[in-house]
Amino acid sequence: RKGYFMSEYNKDSILDITKCECNVAPDDDSFDTVLITYINSVIFNLSQIGVIPSSTYTVTSETDTWTDLGVSDEVLGAVKTYLPKKVHMAFDAPSSTNMYNALDSLIKELEWRLNFQVD
Repeated sequence: RKGYFMSEYNKDSILDITKCECNVAPDDDSFDTVLITYINSVIFNLSQIGVIPSSTYTVTSETDTWTDLGVSDEVLGAVKTYLPKKVHMAFDAPSSTNMYNALDSLIKELEWRLNFQVD
């Protein structure tokens, strides 16, 4: 990590928690457009597998919260883990093969579990 603490981010904000995962400073908005694009792509994917009820929901700013997604409480924790990590892989994948493989494996397991849970 680059010295940012989770307490510096708004824990309810989808964008802020994703920034934290991607090692982007909480007050740095220079990557917001790119991160929001990736976030919305992941939201679309989650909608396709039935985790998120509507594919029309999109994140537009740091004011969009996890509860805005409309997911059930039973999968919310997994979505909060999955979405930022999936964006991290697209935005700035780890250069270490071991770290890349570990993150990729976690993402695939979460995808499988989320898909299984909503079936």
